[in-house]
Amino acid sequence: MRDKLEGLAANETRLREVHRVAQERNTKAAEDAENRHFASERRLLAEVDRERQAARTMLAELAKEQKLRRRAEETAASLNATVQAAQRDIDKATGALANQSGGCARAQ
Repeated sequence: MRDKLEGLAANETRLREVHRVAQERNTKAAEDAENRHFASERRLLAEVDRERQAARTMLAELAKEQKLRRRAEETAASLNATVQAAQRDIDKATGALANQSGGCARAQ
């Protein structure tokens, strides 16, 4: 009976060791999985930050482009108004010359 008890005690000790090793292995696997998860999360957050910064840059460039386009449109409108005013002045001057020429021809 004593041999049987010693055998059971040895079996219990062996089972405890097997359980301890398995528990350490599971703990290590869980820690590794958690570390991989955190690393993946950091990579994803870094990618989101890069994309967010790229979007900000693109929005800033778009704003500059829109501002330049507005300036170009304003300049074009101003030049168009200047050309129209000059054309009116030319038309007036041409009309006045035609009236003078017509008046001179009639006077002669």
